[in-house]
Amino acid sequence: MKRDLIAALLPISDHEPVRRNLDRANLLLSSLQKFWRGADPLKVFIVVPDSQYERIKDSIIIDTEAKNVLVILQAESDVSEVIASAADKLGPAKQMAIKMLAPQILNTDFALILDSDLVLCKPLSEADLIIGNRAITDYQIPTMHSWFLRSAAVLGIKPDQYDLNHPRMFVTPQILSSDIIESLQKFLVSKFSSADWIGRLFDVYEAGVNQWTEYTLYDLHAEREDLFNKFHLPEGVGEPLHCFQQSIWEPGDLEKWEPLKAFNGQSPGYFMVLQSILAHDIDFDVVWPRVVAEIDGGLAYRFKAGGDTDLAAPPPTGDSLSDIHRQNPASNCVKRMQIFNALSLLTPYEIDVPKVRIGPQRDGAYILAGIMKPCQPVVSFGIGTVYTFDEEVAQRGHDVYMFDHTIGMLNLSNKKMHFYPHGVGPNDIPEQNIFSIKTYLDRHAPQAQDIILKMDVEGAEWDVLEHIDDDTLQRFSQVTMEVHDLDRLDNDYFRRRFVKVMRKLNENFTIFHVHGNNYVDLKIISGFPICPVLELSFVRTSLVHRTASRTYYPSSLDLPNLEIKPDHLLWFYPFAPILSHDNMAAHAYRNSALPQLPGIAD
Repeated sequence: MKRDLIAALLPISDHEPVRRNLDRANLLLSSLQKFWRGADPLKVFIVVPDSQYERIKDSIIIDTEAKNVLVILQAESDVSEVIASAADKLGPAKQMAIKMLAPQILNTDFALILDSDLVLCKPLSEADLIIGNRAITDYQIPTMHSWFLRSAAVLGIKPDQYDLNHPRMFVTPQILSSDIIESLQKFLVSKFSSADWIGRLFDVYEAGVNQWTEYTLYDLHAEREDLFNKFHLPEGVGEPLHCFQQSIWEPGDLEKWEPLKAFNGQSPGYFMVLQSILAHDIDFDVVWPRVVAEIDGGLAYRFKAGGDTDLAAPPPTGDSLSDIHRQNPASNCVKRMQIFNALSLLTPYEIDVPKVRIGPQRDGAYILAGIMKPCQPVVSFGIGTVYTFDEEVAQRGHDVYMFDHTIGMLNLSNKKMHFYPHGVGPNDIPEQNIFSIKTYLDRHAPQAQDIILKMDVEGAEWDVLEHIDDDTLQRFSQVTMEVHDLDRLDNDYFRRRFVKVMRKLNENFTIFHVHGNNYVDLKIISGFPICPVLELSFVRTSLVHRTASRTYYPSSLDLPNLEIKPDHLLWFYPFAPILSHDNMAAHAYRNSALPQLPGIAD
């Protein structure tokens, strides 16, 4: 059976909670979901001790809605009974042995080996990792000669048969070839005259005579069998797996750590190493907020009055991070990362067509991309007593189908405007005059494509869009709507629904404009500034060319919904553009006028 090209392997345990392995693993998984750009989803096999399986299952974020990363959790006994039954004191050897079983676990040509103290910091795909059927590889001149000496003794290789004065394979993250591992396995079976090569390796390791490592066994065997260059690229080809400049190997590295440089490409390398062994005295609460803060760069809560910026400052919170984590370390960290990932789905982009504001100079206006044609019908859900938007698009020549079951009949003079006192829902409920979007389209625009959807249904949008089918959604070229209840993102049920809907929309549409409705104050939810009610404008991605946002919202197109209050400044994640010298200079007046974000309610 043909094997897939590559998958990831992550052996973890939670024997030492001080290192916060589960929180670290969740941070790694979040970064993989953020940056994996492969043609196929990245399968991440997580192997854990049997005794910890249920606890880790409950603590690890396994996002079943994520389409780019697929997490498979396995107990050690699913992999090897020998590993599962080994003593806890063999923990490091057990994790190394799991990596040496990568071909059997993953069934791929190559294995991307991960540890819980890694963070992916830039877009990555299988095409970046495997070039011409050879893996990019990180090398260093060995400093731990004892590792090689002990592994060489296990393999029966004499010291004069290998050279430690030139670069050798470095540590995790690393890519291993299944062909080389299988060759090593066969050698060890022959060497020990036993199929239980793992048990024999454990015996050697426990005796303390030859405490081998997985990479030195692999490196030395591949070199002896003349396999290394067949499956690994030479030094300097491809981007490094390690972001050496922005990794924390020991406590002193924290002082010079600048994670933003890893995320914006100034520092080469795909993965930061946030060491959980040599640097385990560093409080995880000091590390993770800065990673979360920098993962998209340019978060506006790092602005200071007077135009200065503090790139090292953690996100603002109502409580100190350390106090919160002492109360409930795992659940709070997990929830914050879940909310962070959910908010990323609201990221706006620039598009290469003009924007048009349609509607009154207050509440009830919407932003559309200036690519409308009169032949495109508009379906408008939620009308109320002010329907200037519908009148203006009708004046532009569009047929406008208007639906609202909360008001009576309207006296309309424009023949392009068609009102029905009906509501919209996920399914048809005829006795309540509520019907699905699909039913309305089939009735009123059965042949139409490139329809424009406008929706303001006071929170019902989540139920409606959660159940809309893909074929119906594809009939729209633009979607402009008001979304509600975002201050409930700390509620697990609501967040799952929000993520499902936003992923469905973002799969084929691009957010090109956002505006905060100032009827409701900004709030701080789990440490993140949140605008509870947003006006979002989407355009089908295939119709435009999009680039990273350069816009600070509100823009010149926006006006306050409630005229007696200032507009909400969305100068925070995920709406603020990435900081650069150019846009910082262009918007210096904004920074100097920002002693604090107005309208925030705790």
